[in-house]
Amino acid sequence: MLSMILKTLFFLPKVFLAIVFSYLLVLIVMPAIAMLDYYGITMWALTCVLLALVFVAAVIVFWIQKKTLNKRFAVYFIGVYWLVILTAPSLVFMEAWYQLRGDKAGFAAEYGYLEKLEKLELTNQFIADSIGITIANSTYYNEFEPDVYINSSGFRSREFNDTCMGNPRLLFLGDSFLWGLSAKPLDASFSDVLGKHYCTFNTGIIGAGLAQYKAIVEQYFNEINPQFTCLFLYIGNDLLRHQPKLRPFVPNHFWTKNMGFSSEHIDACGDKIYFDSPDLAYQHYMEHYSLLASKNWFVKDVLAKTHIGTKVYFALTNQYDDGNCGIYTETIYTSKYLQDIKQTVEGMGGRFLLFVIPEKINLITDAKQFSDSYGAHFEGISPFVPYHFTFDDYANGADEHFNNQGHLKFAQFVSEVLDNELSQYIK
Repeated sequence: MLSMILKTLFFLPKVFLAIVFSYLLVLIVMPAIAMLDYYGITMWALTCVLLALVFVAAVIVFWIQKKTLNKRFAVYFIGVYWLVILTAPSLVFMEAWYQLRGDKAGFAAEYGYLEKLEKLELTNQFIADSIGITIANSTYYNEFEPDVYINSSGFRSREFNDTCMGNPRLLFLGDSFLWGLSAKPLDASFSDVLGKHYCTFNTGIIGAGLAQYKAIVEQYFNEINPQFTCLFLYIGNDLLRHQPKLRPFVPNHFWTKNMGFSSEHIDACGDKIYFDSPDLAYQHYMEHYSLLASKNWFVKDVLAKTHIGTKVYFALTNQYDDGNCGIYTETIYTSKYLQDIKQTVEGMGGRFLLFVIPEKINLITDAKQFSDSYGAHFEGISPFVPYHFTFDDYANGADEHFNNQGHLKFAQFVSEVLDNELSQYIK
C-alpha cells in the first residue's frame, strides 16, 4: 500500500501536472481575492478560496480513487495530502498579504493602531480646553515637532487676528484630513496648498467631528470674522447617528508615545461610551478589540500569532460588528449639526460652504450614487462633492487619508469652487 501511495503522490505525470496547475491557480486567483479585503469582505474571500480548494482536492481524490486506488485508507490519506498541498500556499499568501499591507495580528481590523503596553505614557499631544474643544498642545510641538507651527489658540494655523492684508478670510473646519495626515511633508496637505493662495484659518484637528466644528464656530467666529466658513466633511467617520458631546478638559483622543486612542466610543448597540481616563479607555479597547489582553485563554493566544487566526476569531464572534444591533436604523443627526452650523455662520453674516471628502473604500463616482448612499445626511444642504477621485489618490495600506497626489487633487477641486464663490462675493 505504501508503495502505491508514493507512486500516486509523486510519480504519476497527471498528478504532477495537477499540482502545478493548482499552484498556478492559487498564484493567479489569490491576489485578486486578497484585494477584496479593501472592500470589507475578507472572510467571504477566505471562505470562497478554501471551498474552491476543497472542491479541487475532492475532484482530484475522486480521479485518483477511480483510476489508481481501491483501498479506502489510501484514498483518505490522499485526500488529506491534497487538502494540505492546496490550502497551505493560499494561507501563506494571505498571511504575507496582510503583513505587507500593514495589518497587525492580534487586533480587530479597525483597531490596528492599538499597541500592547505595560504602562501608558501620555504625551498630551492634544489637549482640550474648558469648553471641550480639542486643540494641539503647543508645548509638545515646540519640544518634539518644532517644524509644526501651532498658533496661540492651539491650531495649526496663522494667528486668528491676522489682517490678511484685506483679503477675504476663510475659516476651515475639519479633522485629520484638514490637519494634513499622510501628507509628506506636512505642508503638502491640501490645507497648506490652499493657504498659499487664500487667507485661511485652519482649525483641523485629528479625531475632530461635527460637535467640535459647531463649538469652534460658536467660540471663534467673531474673533476670526471670516467671510466664508468651509467645512470639510469626511464620509468615513463624520456622519452621525448619535449626538456626541464635548467634555471640558477631556480631548477626543488620549495620546501616548506609541498611539492615540479615542476617549469616546460607539459600542455594538450604538450606545455612546465616554471614558474620563486614558486607563479606562485603553482597558476597554484591549478587552474588546484585541486578542492580547492580559487575561487571555490559550486559544486566543494561539490565534493572535497570525493575521488569519485573528480575522477568523473576530469574524466568528462579531465582536465589533455595529450593524448587529440596528445602529444603521437610528436617527440621523448629521443634517441637524450641519444646519446648526450653517445657521450660526449665516446669522453672523458669513457664507457657509460644505465640501465632502470621499471614503477610500467607497469612492463616489456620480451624483446619483452620492444621493442614494448619503442623501439623508445632507437634507437642506448642497455640498460640493468630487466624483473624480481614485484609489491611487490615497495612502497605501490601511491608511485612508490622501497621499500627496490626493491632497493636491483635492486642493485643486476646492480652489475651483472658492474662485467661483469669491468672484461672486467680490461683485
